[in-house]
Amino acid sequence: KTCICSKVHQSPSDLIKSRGDSVELYCQHNISSYNVILWYKSRVEQELTLLGNLVMSTDSYVPAFKDKNIIIKGNAIKDGTLTIKDLSVKDNAVYFCASLYNLITHQSELEKQNYP
Repeated sequence: KTCICSKVHQSPSDLIKSRGDSVELYCQHNISSYNVILWYKSRVEQELTLLGNLVMSTDSYVPAFKDKNIIIKGNAIKDGTLTIKDLSVKDNAVYFCASLYNLITHQSELEKQNYP
């Protein structure tokens, strides 16, 4: 088996903010074929929760977080950001990003390029 593996870099590693502030978290990887970035939230004694993702440059949110105080932007081939606006106590958590390759999405993008 072959594994194309690379570290995903996330910053800042930690931070402290006040209620009402905004924060921007940054995620970067260096495998150009990876075209999806996922953002997760982890709170004490709760399961890891998917917030949303970035496929290429299109954002998508889990229904529970759509129209909330989060914004996902970037180009998933290299990096993405998670912005959380108007912070509240419920936003106190550890946030994770992950990157992966989505063949179906990649094929669709190629088809658009080859067949206008």
